[in-house]
Amino acid sequence: EEVTTPKTKLTAYSLFVKDKFKYVEGIDFGEKTRALALTWSNMSKEEKQVFVERAGKENESRPSRARQVITPKTKLTTYSLFTKDKFKYVEGIDFGEKTRALALTWSNMSKEEKQVFVERAGKENESR
Repeated sequence: EEVTTPKTKLTAYSLFVKDKFKYVEGIDFGEKTRALALTWSNMSKEEKQVFVERAGKENESRPSRARQVITPKTKLTTYSLFTKDKFKYVEGIDFGEKTRALALTWSNMSKEEKQVFVERAGKENESR
């Protein structure tokens, strides 16, 4: 299954920071970002317009990125099919007690009784 997710849109400010960051030297990262933010806030609309237009053009030409979603299917076990089928019929007790009761029932079943689930697991795992 392939899912298309758009890349994050570029903003005029992010382009400004990207262009100017490397030229601010001699101070740490936090001080650089504060200095650039201050510079940006003091710029006129006309000065910012260059970056606004660039961001618009770059956002139009940016492709969305496709990523593949991989959902591995685990094989069904005979016991998991059994519990899936029978869980809803065990009433009046909490989850832990239900699972213990089902485990006890499973361990007391004969091979012949379990065979139904063995066959179902085989068929279901083939179709996965």
